[in-house]
Amino acid sequence: MELARSLAPTNISPNRPILRESPGLALAVLNPVSSARVREGCAYVGTLVDSREDWWKVGHDSPDGSYAICRSDGDRVEVVTDDLGSRPLWYVQTADVFLASTSQRAIVRLLGDFRLNPRAVSWMLSAGCLGPEDSWDSRLQRVPRGTRLTLDRHAWTLTASRGTPPDDLAAVPVSEAEQVTLMGKALAQTCEALDLSVPDWRLPLSGGKDSRCLLIYLQRAGFKSRCITWGMEQSRLGQNSDAQVAALVAQAMGAEQEYFVVDRTAEPQVDALGRYVAASEGLIDHVSATWTASTCGASCSSPEWSASFAVKWPRDGMW
Repeated sequence: MELARSLAPTNISPNRPILRESPGLALAVLNPVSSARVREGCAYVGTLVDSREDWWKVGHDSPDGSYAICRSDGDRVEVVTDDLGSRPLWYVQTADVFLASTSQRAIVRLLGDFRLNPRAVSWMLSAGCLGPEDSWDSRLQRVPRGTRLTLDRHAWTLTASRGTPPDDLAAVPVSEAEQVTLMGKALAQTCEALDLSVPDWRLPLSGGKDSRCLLIYLQRAGFKSRCITWGMEQSRLGQNSDAQVAALVAQAMGAEQEYFVVDRTAEPQVDALGRYVAASEGLIDHVSATWTASTCGASCSSPEWSASFAVKWPRDGMW
């Protein structure tokens, strides 16, 4: 629980972590929610589009979805990212330990010290993000998108294998109307294939077309979506504001909607910045958006903060 509390924003009490341990291997899911899946010392956070039962087996093809997977058997450990890299996975390998996690801070805590990466500072100042490969700690590396990174526990070597990312597939020339039709079919198929427990998920609904489009396709797929919207109190009264349009869309679609007010707080800015670091790990410089999320975080269902693997060398070594 100490590690879980250290990663949590100060206004959120983390759920009790899921822990699995065997000789030379430890798995932890911090602040787990009901959508997290754990099986035989393997875990994934996120959601799978196809309800595959072999997601936990080392060496099997990567499933479709938005996820980060940590899986192992007696001889190998494997971490897997989806085709878009929607959930970053970080890792470090030393002479006697392999650590992998969706949280940079979790790995740094386990290593025991922090070593600033100057490249990360340059990326953040010039582009407002960490770039495609860097971490705040110079020892950490990011698992590329669409990659299975496999550790041989006997040889203590790493190998990476990749599938064919969607944007690398050969493009087929089609008209704009045909592209719209294909996009609609893809959205419908994706929503129909989702393996979701609706009570555990919320659909952010704004005045934009993207969120209302998802609401429509989810309802067509049989999901009774529960929506959330947040903003200033006065926005709810503004004519044609995002908040008002979202309420009208939810009413027209018969969808449940909650509105979270995120008016300015009297709390010190240093506390808000601390929550920004805790929630975002400094992946982007869009501080205001993260402040908004951390403000309503005590009321909204919080995601799991970290799925982490720790592997000891030699393979039967004890912690």
